[in-house]
Amino acid sequence: MTFLQPNKENSALISRIIAILALPAVLGIIALVILHNQFVGLKHDLSEMNLETQETQASNADIKDQILDLFSNETLLNFKNSRGLIQEKKPSYFQTNKQWASAL
Repeated sequence: MTFLQPNKENSALISRIIAILALPAVLGIIALVILHNQFVGLKHDLSEMNLETQETQASNADIKDQILDLFSNETLLNFKNSRGLIQEKKPSYFQTNKQWASAL
């Protein structure tokens, strides 16, 4: 039976080539894992920002509803009645029989 024995110089050269090629592959895999973790972190941050934006929009809508409720007819009528105000049917904002101060 014949055993093939590889040349020791060739096997050392092949081992070095494999080591040289494996090092960038390992470094590349580590870099990809780091990048993946950063992207996942960014995705979580974006989802939190979206939730915060939605909450802000909801509170903004509530505030707008409260402002519109303040100026509703029913609220204004209650305010008018509580202060004893009366509504004029024909208000006169300017008196037409007086002259302007600059026209004197």
